[in-house]
Amino acid sequence: MQSIDLRRASRVVGRMALPYVPVVAFAVVAVSGFFEYTDTRAIHLFGATEGLWVVLNPFYYVTNMFLHLDWSHFRTNMLLWMPFAILLTWMTSNRHVLGLVVGTNVLTSLVLAIGGMAVWGLSGAVFAVVAATLVRATGYAMRGVSRDTLIAALVGVLFPTTFALLAIMVLAGRQTHISHVGHLLGFAFAGVIETVFVVAGRQNR
Repeated sequence: MQSIDLRRASRVVGRMALPYVPVVAFAVVAVSGFFEYTDTRAIHLFGATEGLWVVLNPFYYVTNMFLHLDWSHFRTNMLLWMPFAILLTWMTSNRHVLGLVVGTNVLTSLVLAIGGMAVWGLSGAVFAVVAATLVRATGYAMRGVSRDTLIAALVGVLFPTTFALLAIMVLAGRQTHISHVGHLLGFAFAGVIETVFVVAGRQNR
């Protein structure tokens, strides 16, 4: 009977499991939590919460998603961020989640900055991972269909319908106009980006 090298086996299992560890998801929570625990606000880092000085600062487009208004704002975002970010990591990779979140946040912040608006918090990124997870899950569920059918499902049914429901939901809430726009832009940008990834990886039949 052949003996098993437990040390080698553990290394193999570790390498196989590593891609499924949601490093980015936990890192975002840790950084945001640190800022919240130390009561660090936008005014402390940028000297203001809005205005030309803020939107012209390149660091704003990376740090703004980690800065929340209070513990309630932070907690609400994390309750949605964690399950969807972890699920998206398992379906893609840490690198994919990182690129999607940073890219979506920068695009959303740039569009709002053109209108002279600054946005704070992880809400846009949360809506981004929700949209990307829905698109990616649909791609997995429809693995047996042709690329044309998948495109029809994603573009013609899933994304417009979900986006319309999302628009109704957020516009019926009590948050500010800037928050509404940030949420919708994050959802739209990520939905489109993830649709491109899913469709590009599908062979036509």
